[in-house]
Amino acid sequence: MSAKQQVITIDDISADNAPAIYVAGGLGQFFDAVKAEVTGEVPDLTTRKGRERIASLAATVSKSKAAVEKPGRDYLRRLKEMPKWWKPSCAISSPRWTTCAIPPASR
Repeated sequence: MSAKQQVITIDDISADNAPAIYVAGGLGQFFDAVKAEVTGEVPDLTTRKGRERIASLAATVSKSKAAVEKPGRDYLRRLKEMPKWWKPSCAISSPRWTTCAIPPASR
C-alpha cells in the first residue's frame, strides 16, 4: 500500500474520496464489513435483550446503507453536472483549433 492510500471506513466516506470508492467493486468492502458484523452473532429471539440486539443490528445496517448511498448520490449528481460546463467550453475552443491549421504552401 502506498503512502497516499489508506483504509477508508464507512464513517470516512465523503465527497473528497468518492472517486476512489464509487468504482466497479469499490463498495464491496463496506458491504462485507457490515455483513460480517451483523451475521457474526445470532441474538436470542426469546429474550427482550436479544430482540433489542436484533433491532440494534438492523439500525446498523440502515445507517451503513445511508452512509454509503448519500455520498454516492451526491457524487453522481456532480458527475452529471460536468457536461454542463464542459460542452460550452468545447464549443468555444473547437473553432479556435481549426484556425490554427497550417496554411497551404505558397505557389
